[in-house]
Amino acid sequence: MRRLLFILLIGLALASVAAAARRPTVPERKAILRAMPAYWRTVPKTCVSLVVRVSNNGRYAKVTPRISTARACLPYQGNGYHLFKRVTASRWRKIFVGSDLPPCTLRVPPDLIRCVNAP
Repeated sequence: MRRLLFILLIGLALASVAAAARRPTVPERKAILRAMPAYWRTVPKTCVSLVVRVSNNGRYAKVTPRISTARACLPYQGNGYHLFKRVTASRWRKIFVGSDLPPCTLRVPPDLIRCVNAP
């Protein structure tokens, strides 16, 4: 019984990893970051790191700014993320910015982020 439970847990863990969004390729990352608002290019590099994930189908991306807690970085503090949709092979368009879940009408794949239906 314990062995069966162990095998089941391992299977669930592997399934969740397989369904997760992936890291972008170098050209994808450059193109996605070009689509970020110009404001982010003015933030000191020591204050921010941009975590970029791409949906498994390669059509959507999520960028989450991680801001340092250093005193000099306090003016840049905030929360939230940016969602992008691929327009061409090298161009992305911003479709959502916020900290809440995006509306399901954007059709962002669940491997990137969950969505919420409007009331």
